[in-house]
Amino acid sequence: MFDTLKVAKRIRDGRNRKNMTQMELADKMGVSFQAVSNWERGASMPDISKLSDLSEILSISINEILGSEEKNSISVEKVMEKKELEISDLIDVAPIVPPKTIEERVKEKKSKVKVDEFVSLAPFLSSKALSELVEDLEVEDVSSLVALAPFLEEETLSILLNRHQITDSDDLVAFAPFLDEEELSEIVMKSLDKGGRCNIKALAPFLSEECLEEYARKTISSPSFSFSSVEDVLPHLDGPVVSSLFSVLLEKGEKDDLVELAPFMDEDELSDVISSAIDEKQMEMKDVMVFAPFLDSDDFGLLIKKAMKKG
Repeated sequence: MFDTLKVAKRIRDGRNRKNMTQMELADKMGVSFQAVSNWERGASMPDISKLSDLSEILSISINEILGSEEKNSISVEKVMEKKELEISDLIDVAPIVPPKTIEERVKEKKSKVKVDEFVSLAPFLSSKALSELVEDLEVEDVSSLVALAPFLEEETLSILLNRHQITDSDDLVAFAPFLDEEELSEIVMKSLDKGGRCNIKALAPFLSEECLEEYARKTISSPSFSFSSVEDVLPHLDGPVVSSLFSVLLEKGEKDDLVELAPFMDEDELSDVISSAIDEKQMEMKDVMVFAPFLDSDDFGLLIKKAMKKG
């Protein structure tokens, strides 16, 4: 690969030695002023088809412009002479080769291209082209696809992941930003159904509310339930769902954890579930007292009176 900032400096220095403005160089090259500006800032590289002209205008060899090592120089020569390129050659010169050329060469050798080689070429291909090239890719370890994920179309990534069972929680977190919400939710639920574990705190922002609700219900219903295992999903659930979880905890007799749900509930919803719990004799006055900070003072007073009567 080339050091774009060093190439930028060589072009800039060469132009200055010729006492040319960026506009003058652009006119001589037949490119836009913005193109020359981008080259000299290291934001992009000159297309390989422009290197001969640039070399001649600046009186610098192509190898000098690119700062090419011997290996890179050979790769550049192969491209310019339209010789057959190995994938390693493409990786060496990818920044200056048109995407269509890269796509065509990779397509010719697709069955022999390794995952790490696709990763190296990914920034130089469109998502559509890359996705078509890797759709049939077979990998031994699904984690090797993590580096490709940002460059792939969502549907293609899903196809690749569906061929492999993700068992590592870290892998799931790494793929989460690039997967459809429903698809990720389905993967998480399948994993949980099989007794797997997941980093729910990291995954929660990417999961559907239905998935988070199901996760919370299953977790609360578990004999080994602890509140810490569900607290990370609460900010992502709506009030009625949290209210239903409140009722589940009451049924289980987990009164100590109830107050932890209060900050995630609407005052009216909280008042209603406490009132129902008093009617069912699931809560006494001492149980209601801890909810004072989360209730309207009038509602709290009414609940206390109701609890005293029931008591």
